[in-house]
Amino acid sequence: MIYLIIAFALWVGGKIFFYNPKAIEESLAETVAATLIVTVIFFVLPALFFIDNDEKEEAVKKVTLTVTDRVEKETTGLLRFSDGFTQKFHLSIGDEEWRIVKKGDKIQKLIYSNGECEYTPVFDESPISE
Repeated sequence: MIYLIIAFALWVGGKIFFYNPKAIEESLAETVAATLIVTVIFFVLPALFFIDNDEKEEAVKKVTLTVTDRVEKETTGLLRFSDGFTQKFHLSIGDEEWRIVKKGDKIQKLIYSNGECEYTPVFDESPISE
């Protein structure tokens, strides 16, 4: 919303500072084209960057899985779930929720209508920060 207000202020400022009625009368088509271009640049293109196309829809199905295997290598770890999926995570940075998952823990699999799946750990209690 703030961006739209700034763009509108720039548009009004441009009209005030560069307003030349004689030039507008002489080249009405160019003025309309310039106005459309400015509108697209200041309103449409930035709006495309702010639109969140990755909004997840409601999960169609929720499945509870079990961690069947956990393997740790130098900087990464692997978790294998009961459906055969393998989750890779980093031991040194980020992925705190996956680092504390052990063999036998429960995992929730969310299946969306478009076929995508999302795996999340299930905690009985909130995890304790290290």
